Amino acid sequence: MPRPGQHGDALLNEPSQKDRHRPASPTLLIQPDVFRELVNERARQLLRVATGCIALHPEDFSLTRPLLGILQAESGQLEELLDTYGTRTNSRWYLFRARIAALKNFAQAGYELLHLQHAASGYNLLECCSLFLEDTRAASRYTAGLILCSLQECYREAQTLGLRFPAEGIVQADFSENLPAGRLPRDRKGSYRDTVKARVVSLATQFLHGTERARFLRIAAKSKPEDYPALIGDPISEESLRGLEVRFHNLQSLYDTYVSDSDTETLDPELPALRGHISAVLHLLRIGTIFIHFYERHILLNRDALFCRGDCPYGKDGFFRVLIPYCLAYSYGFLQDARRLCQEMLKRYAEVCTMEVPVPRYHGFHVRPSTLVALIARHYGSDVTLECGGVLYNVADTMQLFRANEWINRQKRDHALECIHALPLADIDRGAASRTEALREVLIRAAEMRIITIHEHPLPLEEVEGAEQRTFTDLIGDTVALLLHKRTINIESNLMVRLRGDRRVLEDIRALAENGYGENDAGNNVPLPPVLGYLRYSRNL
Repeated sequence: MPRPGQHGDALLNEPSQKDRHRPASPTLLIQPDVFRELVNERARQLLRVATGCIALHPEDFSLTRPLLGILQAESGQLEELLDTYGTRTNSRWYLFRARIAALKNFAQAGYELLHLQHAASGYNLLECCSLFLEDTRAASRYTAGLILCSLQECYREAQTLGLRFPAEGIVQADFSENLPAGRLPRDRKGSYRDTVKARVVSLATQFLHGTERARFLRIAAKSKPEDYPALIGDPISEESLRGLEVRFHNLQSLYDTYVSDSDTETLDPELPALRGHISAVLHLLRIGTIFIHFYERHILLNRDALFCRGDCPYGKDGFFRVLIPYCLAYSYGFLQDARRLCQEMLKRYAEVCTMEVPVPRYHGFHVRPSTLVALIARHYGSDVTLECGGVLYNVADTMQLFRANEWINRQKRDHALECIHALPLADIDRGAASRTEALREVLIRAAEMRIITIHEHPLPLEEVEGAEQRTFTDLIGDTVALLLHKRTINIESNLMVRLRGDRRVLEDIRALAENGYGENDAGNNVPLPPVLGYLRYSRNL
């Protein structure tokens, strides 16, 4: 008898001989007239709206939140019902289901656009506020046209399916929205009593760390219209935008939880501006996610399920104008403004200190370590200096770090030559068949003593010129300098440099130093610690 875990277990799960010959249960199919009556009942309110809009022209149709609210609710519950009965895979009902889905999503996008229209003037946007509002109204008009087109196509498709229509439709005036000016007084006491500094520093730091991954928006912002289709999929996709939308939703929640419910906003005037920029980007990303979803899912695969005709004025070109120049380009601009706000806040509350860190073991501050250190400083926007040899260098400038490397290499060479000069150089020189062989012997002995590390065998000593015409000591010094410059050898050292700047920046640089400045002894990339996760989106070395 087989033991548990062997083939006996499989036999227990296999169908019996009798079951193998039993026919599969047929799928229970709903009768067409029963399903049509069910849809009639559930679509009644939506068809009332469609009936009221069937004779309208785009210029007669405008978005209001009462209208969009009912469209979202009615199309959402109807889409769920249609999906429950399998209309996605039914040839008769598929088109109606696609138009309902389009209506639901465009209504959501319209709601976000109306929110921006009403709220953007209070977002304290640093730049382009009037132009942004104008473009928001244009995007709203386009989306209103899409919604009207979708409603009219739903009406026509409902006729084809034999659905009943209400005697009277709901007209545009039934969804009017008259909003008086003004706001309620801000007179409730907040719950949090933390210091301004703690709240600002925490929020600004998390914002900077959380938005590095949004740099791909720059590609969209700088692209020309003829290049828009090539952006879809990579870097612009529903996945990339939805992930970024979630990130900004979390940032806004963080602000509303710990800043809005405190007295901090009244003590730092730049905080409301930061919140406004976060909100603007969040709503733009929500709209962009809806549009890219429909482009990838419907326009590319089944354009006829969206638009009334082949030359519909709300077709692909209009989609791109809303998606890229409006949603993504403005998102990138507001994001950059918000990052600058955060960097200015961190400068204002900087805790300046000094810290010593080791020099990178693999050829000092060459390209990779210098670039990563500079990225950290630029990420925070802080002023950080590096002191070595009595000279101060700006660590945000990789060229200045390269210059610091000159002093570092000189110290390493001097240290190595001091150790090499303790060898019996005269004896080695006399006993060798040639100066080249004498040089090789000295360098090999230095490597055995761990004074130097040799990265290339055999050593390219044929590049050393005038070996016989110079003193052996000068020849060794010039050769070590040449091989170190070409990275054929490396010189171990315990050199330290002093950093001065904001403690947060220095602690990140120290974390980088503790992880080999992002490289191993062979000069290859190594994983960075989680605290430096934001560098993953900038690291391109």
